[in-house]
Amino acid sequence: MNNPFFTDNFVLEDLTYIPIGNFVPMFNRPYMVNLDYGAVDAINSRLDDTKSYKITPNIINGLTDRIMQHSAVGYETQINNNWITTKKFIFMLKVSCTDQMGITNFTYIQGYTDYDGISMSGNIDMSLTHTINNVIETNLIQYNTPFGVVRREKLYKIYNVFTNDTSEMLFTQRPNDVFNNVDTINMFNLMGGGNLDVTNNLYTINPFDKRTVGSTVENNISTEYLSKILNAGMILNKEKAIHVNSFAIENVDSAGSRLVEPGFSDNRFFKYISRLAGSMSTLNKFQFQTLMQLDPSINDRFKLLNITKNYIDPNILKTPEVGEFWHGQDMITLKAYSVIESAVAMAVKYGFNKLYFIASNMSNPMSQAEIFITNFNSFINLEEQEFTTLLEIFKSNFINEVFLNESNNGQIPLHVEMYVDLLGTSKINITFAGYPGTWYTIPTFANSCFSPVVTVNKQAFDDLSQQLVNIVDTISSAGNNNVNNYY
Repeated sequence: MNNPFFTDNFVLEDLTYIPIGNFVPMFNRPYMVNLDYGAVDAINSRLDDTKSYKITPNIINGLTDRIMQHSAVGYETQINNNWITTKKFIFMLKVSCTDQMGITNFTYIQGYTDYDGISMSGNIDMSLTHTINNVIETNLIQYNTPFGVVRREKLYKIYNVFTNDTSEMLFTQRPNDVFNNVDTINMFNLMGGGNLDVTNNLYTINPFDKRTVGSTVENNISTEYLSKILNAGMILNKEKAIHVNSFAIENVDSAGSRLVEPGFSDNRFFKYISRLAGSMSTLNKFQFQTLMQLDPSINDRFKLLNITKNYIDPNILKTPEVGEFWHGQDMITLKAYSVIESAVAMAVKYGFNKLYFIASNMSNPMSQAEIFITNFNSFINLEEQEFTTLLEIFKSNFINEVFLNESNNGQIPLHVEMYVDLLGTSKINITFAGYPGTWYTIPTFANSCFSPVVTVNKQAFDDLSQQLVNIVDTISSAGNNNVNNYY
């Protein structure tokens, strides 16, 4: 067949399995607004000082925590006692595909199996189910130079994958969902809906369908999440203020439509293996036998790593295998959750699957924040100079977008020892505000199950959405009319 959708041009480049370690149950802590109006005034001042109408992470660095935090109430997730006591494997599958234009695309698929269905001798259960947790898509760029053809792998999309394997309704609160929710509530109220709950399929994942939703990893970094919402809302307000037909803008080109999230079903490989499995929906799960239909040789080529011999980094051997429990509502638990979510997301955003670093404002005599990276590894092929550049970008953005935010702009003592491992356990040792250092651990390979942009509490999602839009309106009405940096 000539139709590229049906063309079997996918190559299973590599498939690796790693036994999972031990964990404690995980709790979901969605974003919520906890507003200090002084932070809004500070944003207005920074916009005035920079003569800008665009809100970037730099504009709100050190202020996000005074506007929005993670919920103190931790909601139970599917990573409960039953989940963590069932032995599983982590998997990383690398797939390549060359399109009709000759461009090679790579998809790195990471997740976990439903049980440990691989024997020590390498025999695998054909029905072993793989659940996709996150996806990294890259493009291979080729260009000619006087020294020959140069090939560079460039990051394209990186996103978490959500589905509903629980018995409750789930609501996504990605930046576009925030505006879609407010639009739905306002429309319902205009129709005389009263106090009844109203939902929209755009941000609802019910337990009965097979809907799968993508969410860019930046949404797990609170400063980037908030800046996207504020910026999109303010630009829409500015356009409505200067456009004669502002009603048309509000209804045709809403702020939510500007904030596009990765579409899971847009990935041709996921569509293809779902069709092979007999499903018309694009599923976030597949069985090993489906890979065998695509390439039978994968049965002889997959790797099974011994976690104690082949994979453990010497640094992590010095740390506790399992950290403190996550159910607490104390300041240290909440701070650890926020920092580890942001650190993992930022590391993956820049292509690292392993990253060990220390960030602190307690070792410098001037209390300035510093960061030291002692070990790293990447899942993409880059030149050494490019790695160096990415490390410097990570250092700068972690300090400005995460550390300053979590330490009240550097005023509160904070020391973080962080080990990010995309294919295993991420660990954090956090010392904050005079409290002693405490270790926490998370199963990074399943972090979509406890993402801050998923909630079971619709009322809390409504409150978050309406308050964030109100903050947008407050900043918009402050009189900053300089849009030169945007247009």
